[in-house]
Amino acid sequence: MLLAIDASTNWASLALLREGRPVATHHWAIGQQHSTQLFGGIDTLLAAADAPHGAVTAVAVATGPGSFNGTRVAVTAAKTLAFVWDVPLIGVPTLDGLAEDALRESDPALSLTPGDASILAVLEAGRDELYLCWYDLTRAGTAAVPHVQPRGPIIIAQVPDIVAPASDRSGSIVLCGEYSDAHAGALVAALGPERLTVHAGGAPDRAIGIGQLAWLRLAAGERDDPLALAPSYVRRPNITTSTRHPIPGPPERA
Repeated sequence: MLLAIDASTNWASLALLREGRPVATHHWAIGQQHSTQLFGGIDTLLAAADAPHGAVTAVAVATGPGSFNGTRVAVTAAKTLAFVWDVPLIGVPTLDGLAEDALRESDPALSLTPGDASILAVLEAGRDELYLCWYDLTRAGTAAVPHVQPRGPIIIAQVPDIVAPASDRSGSIVLCGEYSDAHAGALVAALGPERLTVHAGGAPDRAIGIGQLAWLRLAAGERDDPLALAPSYVRRPNITTSTRHPIPGPPERA
């Protein structure tokens, strides 16, 4: 089974998947307690699924952007578990997982198919800005079920800057992610309510999307180097250097 971990926000999400299908999930409001609660949450998930550690054959983790602390703790935890359990490690961008979840949970009446729909995944980035990425739908190999494919890199932008990239997209747009009510209203007004479907908030079990995309990479023979995998912050943390005054050294001898 594959263990998927997403702690990119104040809500932690975990999932166990077998052959790309969810077996068990666990999510809770983790706040800023990522470093003290994440491993306990993983134990809770495994116990609920009656799965010993040895049943985990791969570990996937959301690599950001999002909460600096949560992303850092989750990536470190995933790397540690992959090393200790000697299993493959796969990193998946957080917004990729959100978009995959939106596709998985979309109303069948929308009939989202490759070529005629786009997904816009966003997360609050602070400073009245959003992390965002546009996604097309694609089919992996001979799979009958479509998956998301990023059209470009994850960027930071304000709502007015999102409108121009949307103008060259035909068909419907699904908006997903975690964002304020103010940003939701602005996005609907800017992108056009007639072609926009709003996916209801952030998916509590968004680790399923992380796991499903990771499973596709594993099936293709891919894996990440635990020593090289790092969080993707997109923006540097606000605090990057110490603000404390340096401690003076001993006086020089005459």
